[in-house]
Amino acid sequence: MTGDEARNARFSEGYGYDRSEVDDLLNHIAAELDAGRPGGPLIQNALFRKKSRRAGYQWGAVDLFLEQLLVAERGLQEIGRDFGQQPGTCLSVVRTGIRRRELRTAEQQVVSVRDSWLGWCTTLSAGGRTFTSKRVDQLAWLNIAGTISSYRPGEPTHMRPYCYGPAGRKDLGLKQLLDEAGTPILYSGGITSGQAAGYVKFPGHRWLRFPVQGSRRAHAIMTAVDQAGNEVARYRSTGGRYRSPSIGS
Repeated sequence: MTGDEARNARFSEGYGYDRSEVDDLLNHIAAELDAGRPGGPLIQNALFRKKSRRAGYQWGAVDLFLEQLLVAERGLQEIGRDFGQQPGTCLSVVRTGIRRRELRTAEQQVVSVRDSWLGWCTTLSAGGRTFTSKRVDQLAWLNIAGTISSYRPGEPTHMRPYCYGPAGRKDLGLKQLLDEAGTPILYSGGITSGQAAGYVKFPGHRWLRFPVQGSRRAHAIMTAVDQAGNEVARYRSTGGRYRSPSIGS
């Protein structure tokens, strides 16, 4: 992205972020890009006030633009080229029933089996073990709030007033994956389309987030990024299958 593209960005007006503050941020980002410096640090530290319909930019459009700028700065625009030739282990998600999905290697060996209902994972089988997914209710949240943060991983500060109320309030869509003993293995929430706000959290304040590059699903690339900024996997929808040809340890 160039400085002029950031400077000339336009958004629909409506209830959302203060227009003057967004415009000021874009001008500062443009100046950084013009000077050959990244604009990411400015985005991560930005904080916008809420404004009424006549004085604001719709927050979803602003967040999506800023997220795409962050993704572009990591060089993910090159991932779509020769995607199948990227190094790493190639895995595919294959539909084998109305509710059943299998994760397979390039040799068609089954790594895991997922059963879902209405788009939600209910059970996951891998390595001879079975894991169960369920929502995190308020009682469960009180027991785990100290092991994972209440904010969505890696999000810019300016997004938080729109996702959370009082400090420490959990994401309403937060789910947990439990082993046979009922011990939480990981937590998931958000979405992985639209605003690309999907994430996975692990005990000990470790996490993965899933930024998406591309405005059309057929050409979009989703990347798993950990808390240290390392890219550990990449995903692409190819003919009804999701391919992940680059899996790191």
